[in-house]
Amino acid sequence: MPRFLLAALILLLGAGTAHAGTMRCGTGLINEGDPMDEVLAKCGQPAKRAVTPPTPARRGADGRYIPGDPQLETWMYGPGNGAYRYLYFRDNILQLIKTTRSEEL
Repeated sequence: MPRFLLAALILLLGAGTAHAGTMRCGTGLINEGDPMDEVLAKCGQPAKRAVTPPTPARRGADGRYIPGDPQLETWMYGPGNGAYRYLYFRDNILQLIKTTRSEEL
């Protein structure tokens, strides 16, 4: 995943929203905040999947603690009725649901 996309994803995940997004999968609904395994059970395998593995915490040269980065995943479903749905996960929790008319992954 290019660095600018990763930076944009981190900014999106850090931004608060007034309400949680939802998406219909068959007869079920998924919501921002749902665990990844629940989303997979309701929606099935995504058409595309991009994974940014976590980086471990470490100590800097001066001995200070440097926290690691979380695992980030982007799943794409679609096209369904001409729309693509992107699900953004941070450490296996659904953070953002985005719908667009173009394929971005």
